[in-house]
Order: sequence, then structure tokens, then C-alpha cells
Amino acid sequence: MSAESANRCDVVVIGAGVAGLCAAVELAAVGHAVVLLDKGRGVGGRMATRRLGDAVLDHGAQFFTVRGRAFGGLVAGAHEAGRVATWCEGFARAEAVAAPAMAAGDGHARWRGVQGMTDLPKFLAGGLIDRGATVRTNARVTAVGVAAGHVRLEVDGGPPLAARGCVVTAPVPQALDLLAAGGLLASAGVRIDEAAHRRLATIAYDPCFALMLVLDRPGRVPEPGRSWRAAYPRPA
Repeated sequence: MSAESANRCDVVVIGAGVAGLCAAVELAAVGHAVVLLDKGRGVGGRMATRRLGDAVLDHGAQFFTVRGRAFGGLVAGAHEAGRVATWCEGFARAEAVAAPAMAAGDGHARWRGVQGMTDLPKFLAGGLIDRGATVRTNARVTAVGVAAGHVRLEVDGGPPLAARGCVVTAPVPQALDLLAAGGLLASAGVRIDEAAHRRLATIAYDPCFALMLVLDRPGRVPEPGRSWRAAYPRPA
């Protein structure tokens, strides 16, 4: 077997956040040979957990919700396995910064990992491995192109991968950089749809800063541990 054929698969999924993991689960469930790549040290993406001593800090997503049947089935499996649990059904809120917080609930469950927010991604990744899929972390893709009828992916520090298809779940600016590096945004040859490219190029992301603190006394945030306050008056 040649080195090129040894590095072929049906589908490569770039990004091991929840979107990439769910895509890989669906593909593996119908029999595709899947390789999931992520540049980070572990799976999860924005569902990130860090431990400082005995403290557990979720510094990406603080919770997740279920809005669809397919994702609900995955969450139900994780719940049955003891990996996720419901946190609350709403948050305390105040209409002004100095106003007292009032309990609020909308009846829609917010979910959390039992040990941390990485619990759900790790559960999904474990299911993928059980189905024969390959999950690789510390694998930074540098280019996505097309060659000899296959998608060709350049991976930093390793041999290229060839696949029949590719799912890119990285943030849009990063995804466009990968396509550009692989020649898919060039003026000639195989490339993505121009109208789609123009629309994607307009997408930008606001920065977000997370402050992780370990308190030496109980906090004053009301139950369930999060409070929503309006910085400005609501419009009439």
C-alpha cells in the first residue's frame, strides 16, 4: 500500500467542537470512514474546561441547549451515561445595573457537563472511536485543496490527507484562509462559488474575554449561578 493510499479516507472533518463532532457522528453512523482533526490539545472547541487546583472553570460555553431531535438524541445518550445534567431553566435577571435580581425561568433546560463542559465533547469523541473513526488532536490543517479528484489537506508536521469529501467547521475567516492556501479561491481551476465567497468574506467575529477566578469565599451571584442585567434601558 502506498503512503498516499494509506492516508485516504471517505471524509475529513476539520474542527472537533460540537459542530464537527456531530457531523462526524452522523457520517460515521452511515458507514463512512471518518477522520476528525483539531489543532487543539483536546476536543471541545468553545466547550472548554480548565482546572486550577480543586477548582473547575468552564471558560468557553457555560451551558448548552437542545433545539433539535438529532442533537437531543445525542444529549440523551450522554445523560444516560452520566456525562451531562440539566443545570437550570432560566436565570435571575434585573432591568438595571443597580436593581435587585429577580428569579426567572422559561421552562427550557440549560445543560452542563457533570465534571466540566468538555464532558459532552469527550463523550461524542469516544463514540466516534468506537465506530472506527479516527480522532486526531494537535493536528493543524494548513490548506484545503482539490487534486486528482480528491480533497487534499495539508497537515502541519505530517503527511497530506486525501478524502472524497471534507467538512470544515472552523470559524469562517479561518476556513477561508484554508481554502485560499489550497487554491480554491484562485481565479482559475476548481474554486468555491463566487457569490458564496463574497457573503462569507463579510462575516466577522466580536472578541470575547474570559476572566477565570478562584474565590476564597462564597460568591454573591444568585442561584443558579448566573445573573442577567441590562446595561441599558430596553427600548419602548
